[in-house]
Amino acid sequence: MIASAKGFNWFLIALILLSPAIYPSISFCQTSDSIARFTSSSSAVQIQLFNGLGVNYVGGFNAATGFRVGVDVSLHYGESSGPVESKELWGNSFTTDTNTSVKSESSSHQISISTLLLYRIFDFSSATLYWGIGPTASYQYTKTTSTSNARTNYGSPSNYHILNSSDDQHSRTTAIGPMVLLGIRGRIIGNFGITAEIEFRAMYKSIRDDGIISTYEMSESYTNPNVKETRMSGSYSGWSFTLANIRAGVTFGL
Repeated sequence: MIASAKGFNWFLIALILLSPAIYPSISFCQTSDSIARFTSSSSAVQIQLFNGLGVNYVGGFNAATGFRVGVDVSLHYGESSGPVESKELWGNSFTTDTNTSVKSESSSHQISISTLLLYRIFDFSSATLYWGIGPTASYQYTKTTSTSNARTNYGSPSNYHILNSSDDQHSRTTAIGPMVLLGIRGRIIGNFGITAEIEFRAMYKSIRDDGIISTYEMSESYTNPNVKETRMSGSYSGWSFTLANIRAGVTFGL
């Protein structure tokens, strides 16, 4: 699955770079002031729809350079649950019967901002190839919760052991660093166009993790339940590199 995803990304990279040669007859940019090209009076809204949602304002300084200011938002939620049952036979009659119910949830949201200078590389008959560079910063919050409730009967329900646990983990990540992109864009019809970009990022990340693990243990031999809570926290930092993040979307000329 990982190999297939990587292969698909490199296919998109090749398609981005070769699209002007593959489709020379498609007229994306029909006039000199098309949203596909930079001019001192041109501006557009660019909406990224692939690999996250982003909204950018794109403007031009002159025919060769422009700028882009944008915000990206990424949301994720996942959930899984189910029962687990196991039995062990001791000799011919004694049976250990364990029933467990497990559930896990994870959610995260990330917001990032970027300010880029854009430079025209070459104007094709169907599109404009450009590159950009500038700073970007992001904040991400991730929460993961898991619970497990297990009851084990040793031969009979009166001879039992109960072990319930919960694990709550929180992670906060701030990152800042430079971003470089290579992109192609052009007009389809009117003020509507398309874009495709390859992003390269070098981000210095600062991560703070906090967690609480709680357990509840009880059996027929206990007078009172055994309750335990463990708290964990830690901070660390380091560099993270993204070498080929594919983005694609649409543009609307203003």
